Amino acid sequence: MPGTFSGIGMTGHALRMFQRALETTGHNIANVNTPGYSRQTVEFKTQVPLKYYSDGWKALGQGVSLSAIARVRDGYLEASARGNASTLGKYQTLASSLKQIEGVYGEPGDYGIAAAMDKFFDSWSALGSNPNDAATRIQVQNSGSLLTSRVRSAYSQLLSYEGQLQTQADATVSRINQLGAGIADLNGQIRGFSSSGGQANDLMDQRDAAVRELSSLIDTQVERFEDGSYSVYVAGHTLVDMAGDRPMPTTYDAAASTFVASGVTYNVKNGQLAGLFQSMSSVTAQKSQLDALANEMRTQFNSVHQTGIDQDGNTGIDFFNTSTILTGAIDFNLSAEVAGSPRAIAAGLTGEPGDGGLALNLSQLRDTSLAALGNQTFQGFYLANVGQVGSQAAYYESAAKTEEAVASQIESQVQAVSGVSLDDEMAEMMRYQRSYQAAARALTVFDQVTEDLIAMLRR
Repeated sequence: MPGTFSGIGMTGHALRMFQRALETTGHNIANVNTPGYSRQTVEFKTQVPLKYYSDGWKALGQGVSLSAIARVRDGYLEASARGNASTLGKYQTLASSLKQIEGVYGEPGDYGIAAAMDKFFDSWSALGSNPNDAATRIQVQNSGSLLTSRVRSAYSQLLSYEGQLQTQADATVSRINQLGAGIADLNGQIRGFSSSGGQANDLMDQRDAAVRELSSLIDTQVERFEDGSYSVYVAGHTLVDMAGDRPMPTTYDAAASTFVASGVTYNVKNGQLAGLFQSMSSVTAQKSQLDALANEMRTQFNSVHQTGIDQDGNTGIDFFNTSTILTGAIDFNLSAEVAGSPRAIAAGLTGEPGDGGLALNLSQLRDTSLAALGNQTFQGFYLANVGQVGSQAAYYESAAKTEEAVASQIESQVQAVSGVSLDDEMAEMMRYQRSYQAAARALTVFDQVTEDLIAMLRR
């Protein structure tokens, strides 16, 4: 049979529940500026009623209890944010790296390869018109040295940037494995709370933040289990499962955008790592283009220059350096003879004073389409390549801005659902405060009634 002591227990328990609700609201307010924090709400439920017999069976309410302190989270928005982070990471990386490659060439401008090439061909044209002028011959030597220097410089910068990209890719793989280990550790802690009937909301927020960062690095999928743990897959590789973390290998094929684990090949399609792999392939392609340009210039100019006679009566002289060990643009330079003296430059085929026919032939290579360069001229081949880099850089920069706008929209939606509103929290705090005060007043009444009852029994 219910009595006054039942009322004291019920209202006392209600006070404790409202205290938990006030503390939860205070926790929300305290974390209003914490990145990745999800607003928490208190879910109340009625206690199991007390059954008693009085002219038939009846049920008397026993007050309130907490069923859960839950995170406010939208799974669809979270998945959208992860997908967006992967795409954005790739596009931002590509936009940045292609801009860097574009900056290596410095086109259009007075200090690029195109300007040096113009000066080079102009100097040959001037030598053809005035083959006996020593100053014009020096101009050919200097313009050739300038052209080869700029080609070598561009190649060296590409080589250096390739090393930077390699370092970044290695660091990204290392960070992916660090995040995998962190997620596995959080899984264990969260399972510990779940096994005792609790829910580790703050730990889940930390894990979701780690998964979001992971998504920006590589394409990521998540599988959830009832015990609150995650399995995480990156590029199809199981990075985290129930047993713990399984690091991805540190060896990869950037050209194919793949890595191999336990004999299985995995394709990296998104995230910063995919962008780095694609950037490394772009640098490799640019190096090959410069090699093709340098080697074709060697071939074309040397084959013509060898047929001419220099001022000392020598023939068979190369204009650009050549040997069996030359590799392309990295060692593109004047031949030792031409670098040593401008008199080694052949202007004609006869050696007679005033013969500038060979120089004019070499100047006309400016407008000659070459099969080895895709039926383009030297400058057309070079500028088409530079233009393609610029076009790709502009495309990925625009794509990155679009993804940034999508990211901002998704984040706004996430904050609308999961973010902390100080106005809302203050309203909730006021509501719980009033509820606490009412329960305290009810407890006082039950206490007074109990005292009255005890006093009556003492008489």
